[in-house]
Amino acid sequence: MKFAHSEIPNIVNRFHEIKSDVIVVGGGRWASIITKELIKNFPNIKNIFIVTKNKKIIQNFTINESKKIIHYLNFRFLKYFDIKYAIIANKNKDHYQTIKKLLPKNISLLVEKPPVVKETQYHSLKKIIKKYKSRFFVSMPFYYSYYFYLLKKNFLKNTVFQIKFNWYDKINEIRNGVTKKQDFSINYLEDTIYHFYSILNCLFDKKKTTIKKFKNWTNEGFLEFEYGKHQVFLNCLRSKKNTRVREILFNSSKKKYSIDFSNDNNLNFTNNGLKKKLKFNFCQKTLKFQLFYFMYFKNYRKKKLFNEIGNLDNVFKIISKIKK
Repeated sequence: MKFAHSEIPNIVNRFHEIKSDVIVVGGGRWASIITKELIKNFPNIKNIFIVTKNKKIIQNFTINESKKIIHYLNFRFLKYFDIKYAIIANKNKDHYQTIKKLLPKNISLLVEKPPVVKETQYHSLKKIIKKYKSRFFVSMPFYYSYYFYLLKKNFLKNTVFQIKFNWYDKINEIRNGVTKKQDFSINYLEDTIYHFYSILNCLFDKKKTTIKKFKNWTNEGFLEFEYGKHQVFLNCLRSKKNTRVREILFNSSKKKYSIDFSNDNNLNFTNNGLKKKLKFNFCQKTLKFQLFYFMYFKNYRKKKLFNEIGNLDNVFKIISKIKK
């Protein structure tokens, strides 16, 4: 089996092949979202071990969902189980130590971005990973978006664009009944760069990245860079007054497109001024495909998936540059 964006719609028919137990580390919003996606989409997973000191996390799940969940406060239980997969979704500052605990146990890891908060930790992890059989993925679900793939296939081929990202968030926004608490351990631009990079890779494949200008503050950032021949502008902002915005504009001498996925249930695509509304649940649809490819990698060993840590040097080079 080889990964291809064109096969994403058919992958749903293989979700039943995922049968392994899995660990979810964390007691916050994302740990709950990931656990619900695992239960909803992979019916043959028997046990989901949630590791967190937050004893109230079980209240986030229905009675039926709770039947597959086993809650532990630490990792001592691992000596009694043979578990091959773990998803790390605890606080950013805790990622590095959690990773170091689990890697020696030959557990493959999917880590919420940012995987680590220091560049030195990133290079240290790359050396540690080589010692073990496990594989290490960074959560970048937008790369697994079938909608971006269709945009690439039908509109973006063989054209050089000026691309503008507008990415805004409201601090402590309530989404789906849960407060989205911001983690201020890193600046907002450093946190969102993973999204931009994964989307660009989905749309245009991997290209050389050359930074031109940047501004990097706690809650606001701007980055101008060349992605191959494409000129890219990133604008991101989080504040108490903001409304959520997820927008990408594509301009060339002959073509003009925009895609707005600010609303979870609607995608607005504009083709040279003609607006078309597509209905889908954007975030969750990409997440479940990423989870599948993470847990079904028996035939991927000869070729790395995009979001394996060995492929992310460019991301950390950008982050290292804008931190200075």
